[in-house]
Amino acid sequence: MAFYKGLSEKSKIKTSEARSMAFYKALSEKSKIKTSKARSMAFYKALNEKSKIKTSEARSMAFYKGLSEKSKIKTSEARSTAFYKGLSEKSKVHGDDFKNR
Repeated sequence: MAFYKGLSEKSKIKTSEARSMAFYKALSEKSKIKTSKARSMAFYKALNEKSKIKTSEARSMAFYKGLSEKSKIKTSEARSTAFYKGLSEKSKVHGDDFKNR
């Protein structure tokens, strides 16, 4: 009987240890999952931030290009106007020369 009780006590200890180990492992697994989720979230947020930066850069570039294009158009218009005025002035000069000849 004493031998049986001794075995029974050992069994209880082992069962208790097993429960503790199972509980610890379960906590450890939850911790791993949380850590993994945290890593995933951090990675996602980092990608999201990079995306925002790229989007911001793209907007800035588009805005800059838009301004640059407007500037080119104005410059082009100014050149065309100057060229047209130059031709007009030459025409007037040549016209006057022609009339005087």
